[in-house]
Amino acid sequence: MNKKIIKVKYHTKFKNKAHILRGVTDKDNAIDLCLAEDVVLGYGEYTLANTCISLELPKGYKARLMPRSSTFNKWGITIVNSPALIDTSYSGNEDIWKIGVLRRGRTDLEVLELLNFISNSSAKKYEELISGFKKDIITIPAGTAIAQFEILSVQEEWEFKEVDKFPLFLNR
Repeated sequence: MNKKIIKVKYHTKFKNKAHILRGVTDKDNAIDLCLAEDVVLGYGEYTLANTCISLELPKGYKARLMPRSSTFNKWGITIVNSPALIDTSYSGNEDIWKIGVLRRGRTDLEVLELLNFISNSSAKKYEELISGFKKDIITIPAGTAIAQFEILSVQEEWEFKEVDKFPLFLNR
């Protein structure tokens, strides 16, 4: 079986090769997509996370981007606009794939715990009080696979025909 080729451009060279896309076999369901830089997020914050790659998708193909199953459980983030669709029009030299990442906001219980901490705090300085909230910031390290994508054929050509009603089916 001849493997198809997709051209990839890496916009940054890394010592850690985690971001390098590997070949795909018939046993793979999707291709991991790794962060090129650390991502730092507080509760409710959003960023476009850089992958530092561009792909030249062949004519007749598209890519569907989605989160890895462990992404939310491990980091408390979601991939926005998921599943995202990347088509051949986004295949230029500077069309760098980025992942829209949103860290969930605080739950009601977390807000109550936060207010309780503030009201019971004996902190004398603002800095002391703020130091208690450092845990609210997460850093997802570069090289972490938080998303995955698959290469799919584009749809066949279709035409829509308006009708007044659909035929009745008996066993429905």
